[in-house]
Amino acid sequence: MKTQNKPKLLLLSGFLVLGALALPAALAASPLAGVTAATAAAADESETVVAGRVDAKSDKSLSVDGQTVLISDMTTYTKDGAPATLADVNTGDTVRVTAAKGAAGSLVAVRVEVTGATGRD
Repeated sequence: MKTQNKPKLLLLSGFLVLGALALPAALAASPLAGVTAATAAAADESETVVAGRVDAKSDKSLSVDGQTVLISDMTTYTKDGAPATLADVNTGDTVRVTAAKGAAGSLVAVRVEVTGATGRD
């Protein structure tokens, strides 16, 4: 008999924890972030990878080869394998973004990896 592992949702010290994904409980229900408790419960199954060159950047989103990905306070960044911040991501850089599907089909970045730093802001 094959059993199916279903994602388990855990609220711990104000954080919504799902596998390796942890969101502040307030963010998990925030329509601005596009992630609700229901979408977070399916995050492991609905993660999407967007890879390409950064076309544009703001405090709230990245445009990667024309695809808009929202940024949250819980988004993590790496550059050359080391921890980084949004300030380290520049237009023209090549990135790999792992995103959860949010409300109305939006994508919310969980991880942003700078794989080729050629751009400048």
